[in-house]
Amino acid sequence: MVQMFVPFLIISYLMIGLSWLAWIDFKTGYLPDHILIAIGIGGMGTLITSPPTSLTYLDSILGALINGIVFWCLRYCVSKVKRKEAMGLGDVKLVIIGGVWLGPWALPYIMGVSALSTLICITLTRLVTGHANWKTEIPLGPGLCLAIFSAYLIQISEITEVLGPSALILN
Repeated sequence: MVQMFVPFLIISYLMIGLSWLAWIDFKTGYLPDHILIAIGIGGMGTLITSPPTSLTYLDSILGALINGIVFWCLRYCVSKVKRKEAMGLGDVKLVIIGGVWLGPWALPYIMGVSALSTLICITLTRLVTGHANWKTEIPLGPGLCLAIFSAYLIQISEITEVLGPSALILN
């Protein structure tokens, strides 16, 4: 009974934390550090106590490093091209935390799902309201939260058929 309850608590913790972050970023364009830190600590705590996946410490550390470097470089390059900040550091920190929870191999999935879900959200907002709520900035945090949470669910369920060959990367 306890063995079934622990994964439920872990999933609930991640879902509540990411939902809270997504809502705040959607409304304010800001990802608060204290929530990011709590989710990161939760990921490390899960890894130490009772990981429901086959993720190792090395996977977690590599995930944080690789995800952080890739997203920071992406942020830097796009900011140079646009000549203004293109992505907040909160988004980079959130992807680093995604690496802690998922390891390095989920990064393509996180990038793809977050970009697609953000574009869908913008399109739906435009269709429903007749205009987008954002003048020049589009929050990426909600898309990142959705991508991280869905990748985690796929990883713990070990259902690789859901996404085809790209899901094999998550395991």
